[in-house]
Amino acid sequence: MGFIFLIPLKSVFAENFLIVEVQIAGEKDNNDFIKIYNPSNEDLNIAGYKLRKRSSTGSKSSIRVFPQDSKIPAKGYFLWANSKDNFHLTVSADVCSTATLAKNNSIALLNPAGIIIDALAWGESQNPFVEEVPFPENPGHNQKLERKKIAGVYQDTNNNANDFYLNPPSKPKTEAPLQESETQPEPQPESDLELLEEPKTIIYPSGIVINEILPNTPVGIRDEEGEYIEIFNQNDFEVDLTGWQIEDTAGRTTTYTFPQGTKILAQGFLVLYRPTSKITLNNDGDGLNLFQPDGKIINTVNYEKAPRGQSYNRTDSKWVWSTILTPGRPNEIPVLKTEEAEFVEGVGKIDINTAPLEDLVKIVHIGEARAQELISLRPFYSLDDLTRIKGIGAKALEDIKKQGLAWVDPTLKPPKIEKETEPIEKGLAAVGEPFKPFEKQIPKSLSVFLIALALAIFSGIIILILKRKLKSLPI
Repeated sequence: MGFIFLIPLKSVFAENFLIVEVQIAGEKDNNDFIKIYNPSNEDLNIAGYKLRKRSSTGSKSSIRVFPQDSKIPAKGYFLWANSKDNFHLTVSADVCSTATLAKNNSIALLNPAGIIIDALAWGESQNPFVEEVPFPENPGHNQKLERKKIAGVYQDTNNNANDFYLNPPSKPKTEAPLQESETQPEPQPESDLELLEEPKTIIYPSGIVINEILPNTPVGIRDEEGEYIEIFNQNDFEVDLTGWQIEDTAGRTTTYTFPQGTKILAQGFLVLYRPTSKITLNNDGDGLNLFQPDGKIINTVNYEKAPRGQSYNRTDSKWVWSTILTPGRPNEIPVLKTEEAEFVEGVGKIDINTAPLEDLVKIVHIGEARAQELISLRPFYSLDDLTRIKGIGAKALEDIKKQGLAWVDPTLKPPKIEKETEPIEKGLAAVGEPFKPFEKQIPKSLSVFLIALALAIFSGIIILILKRKLKSLPI
């Protein structure tokens, strides 16, 4: 009795995508594209799949990692194209990058786990991505490598030489007939060394990392001009970054390839501003991948919503946001005093009693006009004093405190207004006013004696007045 095993079609077809068409040059050398086909009857997600290539020397690099929500319709296509001169728009590509294809290259489609789903090689190359035998010819301008169809179904025998053809076909080469006196040179045998020689493996240095990024620029600076990505070389030697790539991961992603001769000094920094990299860092969350020329991702960073005017910084333990922007120099992070990431007093904050206008406007609800008024009303002895500014009420003050940028030095105290007190000596001096002939200060003991004497005289006078009153009364 036989057994029938049912395999879910979706999982099988998800691993059965085919590379069906490749162009390595159109009207221009960089008019490159790769077309992928979905043979299943379902729309399939291709997010996280990767296109890689190997050059004629076997050097591997990334063409494109497909972004989130990338889909191929049932019996439909997914197209990658080179983005130079907006060629990708001309062919209505689904994704694009600055990667290029050339003669004697090979390409592979890999799933998110890094397993090769399909591969195609053409011409001659070392250690190519290939299915059995490479297609022998290199496509020319406006010439495409296309997968053969039999009865409307793409052929897949796992042999590039059998499965593909050139469209249009190459013109046959005309060869001049040999003269009778000429003889064909005999092929020279390869030396034993050449036969045994293995392709050289390039080892790329580690220690190249994404160090700081600024997605949401400060007030007054446009994102299109001020966004940057900073790369840091942790090594004690210079590193050549030629062919390395950096790519964002959210939205309409872009890949930047470091041009020939790009180098980063030992313990040095390399800053890529958006006008150079063309990479847009989304303010509501994005990520970056750094690739070696062999296509290996060696560093990754992801972030959620980016605070205004703060950069995202690598530290020894984690990534943190900082109000101190440091492109091209070591990161400066406000010192943390608890696990809840509270700021140490004053560090990374804006002292409203000393900060210039351009820093004060960073505080919520403090525009340029209020910043000028704030400066005219200094000093402030607490944040609550900000309500002295016109338009700053209880709600605005609460927002300012929540933002956490505004700060007042707690050691700054208002001046004390001392009450005037009269020392005992003043009173005594008043009593002793008749004794001005004394040039020296009257001793305290004498002052006390004089007071007692004055009281005795006053008491005697009162008694004398009472006696006279009594005598005047009738008996």
